[in-house]
Amino acid sequence: MFVLAFEISPGTPDERAAPVLEFQATAADTRRVALRGAHAVLNVLRTGAHHDAGASSIAHFGELNGVPAAVAREWANLSLAIATRPSTDDGSSGGGSASGGSGLGSLEGSLGPTLEVEVAAGTVPVASAAILGEIVAVQR
Repeated sequence: MFVLAFEISPGTPDERAAPVLEFQATAADTRRVALRGAHAVLNVLRTGAHHDAGASSIAHFGELNGVPAAVAREWANLSLAIATRPSTDDGSSGGGSASGGSGLGSLEGSLGPTLEVEVAAGTVPVASAAILGEIVAVQR
């Protein structure tokens, strides 16, 4: 037999409410920063500014600017996911393959502006949205 060692917090419900609100506010700030970073990365990559700065990659550019390489890559992947536009009703989309579609199938409807709204709201975690961006990169 084994026993779980679970201890009930000594704080009152009111004392526990404040740190929960602080955590939620910080999480929202973190999501906003990640989305802002994704938009910045999108423009850096689009213009090639990271190469002009002497960086060999977006990860290297992040490190040169005080952002961990992993975070810069996450922002880059997030930027791909939120920049991907959904297919139109006629089956075409803005990019991708020679057939006019992106090859992303049903995933594509979950990307772009809709995904950005979901990340901002906290419905989709930044890391999960970034994984969708990795899929976009592989499909291109």
